[in-house]
Amino acid sequence: MPEFTRDKILEGAAGEKSMTVVVPAREITPDGYDITVACQVVTSKDAGVTSTIPMCAWGDDNTAAFVALVTPKTAVQDPKSIDLEQAATDTAEVRAESRRPIG
Repeated sequence: MPEFTRDKILEGAAGEKSMTVVVPAREITPDGYDITVACQVVTSKDAGVTSTIPMCAWGDDNTAAFVALVTPKTAVQDPKSIDLEQAATDTAEVRAESRRPIG
């Protein structure tokens, strides 16, 4: 079930009118993490400007979310040159940080 949730999150995020999937989603298990994330690259066209957006999602037994990793560098990068392994690692780190107890 986590895979289904993760895939649906990415479908929804990429389903906006201004978004185009350039690099289809693929599953990645980042080194040092116990989660598989799915990552894809989309482009977004807004006001005549096209931006590259790597996005990854996870789903597990109690959480599901996606992370869009937009930086000045990635926004103008060729979508096919995005390092999805790094995007997956960054996403796994966000997940790990969000699961830490408060306090």
